[in-house]
Order: sequence, then C-alpha cells, then structure tokens
Amino acid sequence: QVYAKKRQYDQAIVEGERAIVLDPNNADSYQFQAEVLNMAGRPKEALRMIEQAMRLNPRYPPGYLFRLGWTYNLTGRYAEAIAPLKESISRNPSHAPVPLFLAINYVQQWASQQGADAQTLAQALAAAQRGLALNDADPQGHMSLGSVYLWQKQYEPAIAEMERAVALGPNDASSYAAL
Repeated sequence: QVYAKKRQYDQAIVEGERAIVLDPNNADSYQFQAEVLNMAGRPKEALRMIEQAMRLNPRYPPGYLFRLGWTYNLTGRYAEAIAPLKESISRNPSHAPVPLFLAINYVQQWASQQGADAQTLAQALAAAQRGLALNDADPQGHMSLGSVYLWQKQYEPAIAEMERAVALGPNDASSYAAL
C-alpha cells in the first residue's frame, strides 16, 4: 500500500504478489492487490483479484463492493458497477464517497448509450444529492452533481455546482476542468 501511495506501482505489485504467495487464503491481500492494480491502470487484472477476495471471504466488507464497482468503472462496465455500489451503500450508508461514485457511474452509463433513459439521470441526481448530504465539503461531490445537471441541460445549476467545486478545491485542477 505504501508503494502504491508513492506511485511506485511495479514495486507495490511485487509486494502484493509476495503477500498472496505467503498466504493465498488471505482475502484482504487480493483486495489490496486489486486496489494497486487499479491504481496502476490494470483493471482487468484487478477484477480477477477482487473476485478472488470475495470468493475467499463470502462475508466481505462494503469496501470490497466499492472496489468491485471501481474496477467495473475502470473497464467501462458502468452498468455493472452500479449493483455493487448500491449494495455497498446499503451496508454502509454513511460513507459519502460511494453515492458520489454511484452518481458518476449513472452519468457515464447514460452518456455512453444512444437514446439514453432519463430515469438514469434521475438516479444519478439522487445519488449525488445523497453523497453531498453526507459531506457537502467534497469538491468531487459538487462536480458529480454539476455533471448530472449538465447532462440534464440545467446549465445554471451545473455552473453553480462546478464553481462550488472550485471554491472548495482551489488547488484541484479537475475542478477547473469540470467548470
């Protein structure tokens, strides 16, 4: 984990592989390796790791579900990301990043299809609002909500949310890019 946080992904992967060899029945080792592989841009490999973690620990914690949703997102499988994220929310309703990430997946699912269903954006709106109700100080949350408004063609609220994201994260380039 330390190597991954330092963006030394090759070394992080080697250490993760070593942990798995030392204890191949430790579900958390697979889950951590999935996180590292996602961070290294290798989500297809990460998917195998998180699925193995869930097989080894059928009582997996909500974090495994978030990791599965994240991995599906990184592989472009937005619709598949939604179910584990919703289950993660049901198991841990106070973890603000999960509904915000759920909103992003709804938006990406909607944006990637032709003739998209407006209900998908309504679900994205509800998820973003839920996430912000848990943590209104999160710039990512305001960017998520702004994205929903943008796709709904509600331009003034979209701009207002993106401006709020910039105000909350003035050193975050993604806030400015979203605006």
